[in-house]
Formats: sequence, structure tokens, C-alpha cells
Amino acid sequence: RWIWILCVISAPVMAGKVLLIESYEQGYEWDASYVSALKQSLTPAHELHTFEMDTKRVPASRYSQIAEQAFSRYQQLKPQVVVLGDDNALVHMLPKLY
Repeated sequence: RWIWILCVISAPVMAGKVLLIESYEQGYEWDASYVSALKQSLTPAHELHTFEMDTKRVPASRYSQIAEQAFSRYQQLKPQVVVLGDDNALVHMLPKLY
């Protein structure tokens, strides 16, 4: 599963909007690390937008509500690429996007 995700992240995208939906928030070292790598791989032709689900600080009972907010952001932006960062983003967003 992770190999496929890393291949998708490293695949070239010509231009357009990229939406990164993070499980946590950028204060976490893991998030900061992959966000930095993603930014380095994008060109000036890309618009990077982020949504932090912040699932380390909010109760699990709110995950579905936060996923709906993230999906709403996706519908507003209409990005060409969506990157789901970590487990909670995958679990709660992949069914909505697939």
C-alpha cells in the first residue's frame, strides 16, 4: 500500500491544483517532512492547497465531520491531484474520492 502511494507522489504532474489532505497537522515532524518533500517536487505551475484533519488533537467522534469538511474543500477546489497523508486521511477520505 505504501509503495503505491509513494509512487503516486513521485509521479510527475504537469500543472494545476494539488490538494494535500493531512491526517495530522503540520507541527508533527512526519507531516513537516513529507510536506517539504512534496513542495520540493512541485513546480511553480502547481498550486498546493492543504487541509489538516488534525486527528491527533480532535476526538475520534469528529473524524467523519472533519472528513466531510475536507471533501467539501475538494469539491470547491476541483484539484487535478489529491494526496492523502497518512492513515486517517486514507481511511476517511479514500471512500469519498474513489
